[in-house]
Amino acid sequence: MDLDQELVGDDDDDDDDDDDDDDAAMSTYQEQQGSPPFSTPTRPAARTSTDEPPPTSPLLTPHKSPDGTFWAEETSECDADPDIEETPEDERDGGCPGTAPDEDILNDTMNIPEDRHIALFQRYLFEKKEFVDNNTVVEVGKGSKKLTWTVVEDVKREECPGTEFYWKDIGVRGFDFGRRTIDVTTKKLHRKRINFFDLLVHLWPGDWKEQLSYLNKRIAKDIQRKKENMALSTKFISDHEFFVFFALMLVARLEGRKGNIWDGKANPPIGILPKVDYASHMKQSRFNFIKSHMAYVFADEGLKGHDEWWQVMGGIDGFNENRKTKIQAPNDKVLDETMSAYRPFKTAKGDLPHLSYIARKPEPLGTEFKTLAAAYMGVFLHFLLCRSKNDPIQVKFLKQ
Repeated sequence: MDLDQELVGDDDDDDDDDDDDDDAAMSTYQEQQGSPPFSTPTRPAARTSTDEPPPTSPLLTPHKSPDGTFWAEETSECDADPDIEETPEDERDGGCPGTAPDEDILNDTMNIPEDRHIALFQRYLFEKKEFVDNNTVVEVGKGSKKLTWTVVEDVKREECPGTEFYWKDIGVRGFDFGRRTIDVTTKKLHRKRINFFDLLVHLWPGDWKEQLSYLNKRIAKDIQRKKENMALSTKFISDHEFFVFFALMLVARLEGRKGNIWDGKANPPIGILPKVDYASHMKQSRFNFIKSHMAYVFADEGLKGHDEWWQVMGGIDGFNENRKTKIQAPNDKVLDETMSAYRPFKTAKGDLPHLSYIARKPEPLGTEFKTLAAAYMGVFLHFLLCRSKNDPIQVKFLKQ
């Protein structure tokens, strides 16, 4: 027989002898410890290995399964040391004499269930009650900017007046969407829809009739001041023209035009752009005349002399009041900032009391608003105008 083969054969025999010795030693150890062979552990295995048994430790009881896998069962200090006597009180508390209760025992005393999320929530309620009972105070900031917060009880949903909390109850208030009076006819179907103009009037910021009346008063004053030799009635804005003007403003955005939606013979479209001409709805000269007075459409003369923004505050206040009464929004709302972009040409501020510049905005220069929106519905709910720090109303607000 070759020498190498003899050596290999000897190694195999030695391995078999080692396995037999390990099995015998393990059986003897189990008998001394009083553990039944191949018993099922009461806790997850602390270690597994197929090569060698785990190191002996007062807190580890080694076992070997039929497939040859070694694992160790963790035991308590009381089990490892027979000299420690456990009293009935210690057994009830779940620990050895003189040891502090572990996390599981603490959860049991607080009646916390096994589910992790429920356990964390109940722990939060337990700790919050302690904060409220002890009038815990939290200080944020330093010096003059330091704020003091006191932990109080939560405000329950049912304690909030005038608010609906169910998704099925959100939407536009006071408008009948079931009233469909407009015919919509296509090649394949004929149906009826709601009158979108009625919905526009329903959500209009303020009283449009009062706004139109004030515009016509401004026009009359301008004509008398300029002493134009023409009838006043030909210059006044009618109800129809009032809304056609705003419709043309929206159409210009849809057509992708910057103020020119009258492609007549004098102004043909450039390149391959399609021809756009809305002269059948309103002539360009009439549109420009109304636009020259439209800066006063949302003016509030009651604020004149008291508020620098009196020419626009009527629209802002009207918008906020309309959304407050006509929109039932969900509880999930978003606070954000909105820029109304502005590019003055003749003066630094374009006759506006204040302009904000915020570099991170897509349009950094303009009038800034703090806004509240219902993202789920896609509507704004409130606008707050950002004033200059020297604005009298802003100074009065800061003093309060």
